[in-house]
Order: sequence, then C-alpha cells, then structure tokens
Amino acid sequence: MNQNPPKRTADDAGLPLGSGRRRSHRRRPDLTRQERAMIRILDHHGLSKEVIGKRLECAPSTVYNILKKALPPASHDFGNEYDYVGDEFKAEFPPKRQDVDEKKIKFEDDEVMEEKHLPAIVVRKDSFKMPEPKKSSNTSPRKTTSTPVGGTIVRRRSKRHSVAIPVTPVHQSHPTAGPSRQRPILIDLEKEASDEDDVQEDFESPVVRFLSGLDHDLSSVHGALKKQDLGTTTKLFAIAGWPEEELHKMFKEALPEITIAQRFILVKGLKKHAAT
Repeated sequence: MNQNPPKRTADDAGLPLGSGRRRSHRRRPDLTRQERAMIRILDHHGLSKEVIGKRLECAPSTVYNILKKALPPASHDFGNEYDYVGDEFKAEFPPKRQDVDEKKIKFEDDEVMEEKHLPAIVVRKDSFKMPEPKKSSNTSPRKTTSTPVGGTIVRRRSKRHSVAIPVTPVHQSHPTAGPSRQRPILIDLEKEASDEDDVQEDFESPVVRFLSGLDHDLSSVHGALKKQDLGTTTKLFAIAGWPEEELHKMFKEALPEITIAQRFILVKGLKKHAAT
C-alpha cells in the first residue's frame, strides 16, 4: 500500500502564478468603451482594483491604467460614464446623490453665465433693407470678340468695335514623368508598441534592456510583466510618473511572484527614468 500522499501543485495550494508550474498566457484584447466606463463607476463606488479586475476579467494594472487614463484609448475618454453602460448596471450601481447635485449646480451655473452673455439690445433682421441697385442709363449692348487661343475660342467684350487680336497658341510643356515612387507605408505606432512583446522575445527588446540595466538584473521579471500587460517600454514607462507608494502597491498586487527586493529595484528604476 502506498502511504505517500499525492503531491500538491501550485494551483492546489492556492499559490500565485509563477510559484508553481508555468501557465500559458493569452493576451486579453483592449477593453471596450463600455468596460472602461464600468471600471470608473465601480471605482467611484469604492471597489478595490483587484475586485474590479476580477469582475472585468483583467489585470489590476489594467484597471490602474484605465483610472489614470495613462494610455490610449482610455486617455481619449470623455463624457458621462453612465451614458456608456446598460440599464442593469445602472440599477446595480446608480449615480450617487453627490454626482446628481453637482450636475444640477453646473447646469444652473451655465444658465446664469449664458444670461450674462446675452446682448442687451436685439436687432431684428427685417429692420434693415438692402438698397436697390441703380439702373444704368447706358443700356447699349456690348459686343463680343472671338479670339482663338490654343485651339479654343476666347470671347472678349468690347464697347465699340469688334477687333480680332491674333494670339500665338501656347503649348503647355508637361514634365517628363519620372519613376513612380511608392508612398511610404504608414505604421500604426501604437499597435507596434503594443505588439512589441510578441515580436521581440530576444534580449534586444527595449524593455529587457531596461530591466537588465537596473541596479540588479531584472530581465527574469519580463514574463511576469507581460502577464499583466506591462511587457513593453511604452506601457511600463507610462506609469513611471506615478507616486512611489502607489507603484509599490500596484506591483505588490499585480506581481505577487516577485520578491520585495526586486519590487524596490523596479520602482527605483522607473522613478529614475521619470526624472530624466
């Protein structure tokens, strides 16, 4: 009889990703405008970044980026967030009383400002009449002159006599068409930056060079950053301007598999980059 208990895996023990066997990660597509609005509404109702991420099935770092509007398309979001969510979500997370009062105050202030800018005197358009054009005393018809120009006929008006003016045909010179140049292909820089982790897996990747050039080589952390949609320099440097305390909190939630020392080195490197 085998008395040895079965071995527990990292998933059975409830350990975070990275402490057990490696799990293949498929990158989640960008959040829609409705999902980004739901994230901001849930945050306004006091839900934590981790809870919001589980509900929207995205990483906590993605929630941070949406709330900070650090990267497009979130940086281009404007308007009332409740205009983009469904009725069921509105019923579950309705606008707070404070939000309604602020909108009412703003609407009343706009009406007062509009009344202040109204003109004191309103002039009606029908009070002005355009002067009638004066009739010319000279009603004699004008004669026209036909002149051939380059195979076409140009008619010129003459008050007295019709005079034929010889005009030498002008031959338009057309420049010799040189070899056609193909227009450069426009590259979607944003898509290129977002796909950097898919096409640059070697050590020439900019984000790997950045991680390996820190006080301690953190190139091994690149895989964990990719899982949280932070595997490119574009997205990693976008959060470099955050407060240091907030960076520590975010990396602690999003990257539980890295050590405390690695987290401090990473935050220090990002703050150093932001200061340059």
